[in-house]
Amino acid sequence: MLCLRVAHAATGRPKVLKFEGAYHGQHPVGVTSMIDGRPSVLPASDPSGAGASWVERDVLVAPYNDLDTTERILGEHVQELSAVIVEPLHRCIAPRPGFLQGLREVTKRLGVVLVFDEVVTGFRLALGGAQEFYGVSPDLVAYGKALGGGFPLGAYGGRADLMEVVSEHRLPGAATPCRARRRSRRSICFPSPARMPDCTPPAGCFDSALVTRSPPRARPARCSAMDRSRRSRSPQTRSPISGRGWQATARAADS
Repeated sequence: MLCLRVAHAATGRPKVLKFEGAYHGQHPVGVTSMIDGRPSVLPASDPSGAGASWVERDVLVAPYNDLDTTERILGEHVQELSAVIVEPLHRCIAPRPGFLQGLREVTKRLGVVLVFDEVVTGFRLALGGAQEFYGVSPDLVAYGKALGGGFPLGAYGGRADLMEVVSEHRLPGAATPCRARRRSRRSICFPSPARMPDCTPPAGCFDSALVTRSPPRARPARCSAMDRSRRSRSPQTRSPISGRGWQATARAADS
């Protein structure tokens, strides 16, 4: 889901293409056309009971392992298409020779983001996942399952220019950047100086963003009298939370 959001943000296009029978998680796009409730007329999608009728408008479906049909659908909808998402190993169906390579070439030529869902195949087919096993590099990739080693852990990544859309410096900043926030120990410069000419960035601030910590506050000087008082305490008078004082108190009670 996050990979598709990145693709939408990077391209500004609303639609995605997935393959018939694929499962990409428990969200509307992920289950669309996973189990068709009616005869499929591709590239029309079936919401599969997702409760999100909008997928019929924004999700296109192609037959897996059919490169010619997939290329035709892509060509007809390229102006609206942001991404193609595919499981390289489609459930238990292996890709035909040349299918993933051809899909990579077509999406690259048309400027459509290619997303590999490697939640199942990542670190299993090979240490480098399906990318290494089949020799195809996508634009974005999602990982899970084997990545967490039994823990509920997932990750996604991809080309630097695409991942730039989730960079922290793109978050909206305050009206007066480069001013220290009174309720925070951080000073943040969000916009670039070119966009905010009245903003004077601190030394070392590069074009996009800078996050710096304010200098640590000076610690108050210790009271020497307090230190002497602490050192002079006997174990019996120490807090029972400390182990040594608790043992000494227990021995005194037993005697």
